Amino acid sequence: MRETRDWYHGVFARLSGSTPDAPGARVAILAVEGLFLMRINGIDDEGAWADLLGDVETTLRHLAVSKSADLE
Repeated sequence: MRETRDWYHGVFARLSGSTPDAPGARVAILAVEGLFLMRINGIDDEGAWADLLGDVETTLRHLAVSKSADLE
């Protein structure tokens, strides 16, 4: 359990910035974790998690494109 906690601490430490995109990245990570729990616990038998995961991917791509534009 300690390794898992350390991993999460590391992830959130890397996403702890105050840039405009940081909150969106943190929300995306939490969304993926929620989808994972829904799937492994059988809450989402219909498979809607895959569509929702696509929404998260779209959000992350948008953040990445936004960051790339800021660096230019």
